[in-house]
Amino acid sequence: MNDTLYTPNHMIALSAINEYILTTEDSIVSCHSSGNYTEVHLDDGRKVVISKTLKEVENSFRTHWFVRVHHSHLINLKHAIKFLKKDGARLLLDNGNEVMVSRSKRKDLMERIIQL
Repeated sequence: MNDTLYTPNHMIALSAINEYILTTEDSIVSCHSSGNYTEVHLDDGRKVVISKTLKEVENSFRTHWFVRVHHSHLINLKHAIKFLKKDGARLLLDNGNEVMVSRSKRKDLMERIIQL
């Protein structure tokens, strides 16, 4: 990956428009697809837009904490605090965001949660 560089200790450099944002994988709360771009939401409230598809971002993570819960959402299970089953499945994240969980991804998500 040309736009995403790795350094030791699970550090990651997110290639934004005019800069690289240095962070850790643990500080990434979620990623949201926006065409050929991905919005990366960090635990300090920042949102970084990178020119990678969500699939490319998903394949770049080293840890097993990231799970695809929807065709346009990838979340870090370390930041999930509640799974809401009523009125459509949603996952509540520690930054206050709710992410829809698609029917096709629900079973995989539940298996991953049980394995924790």
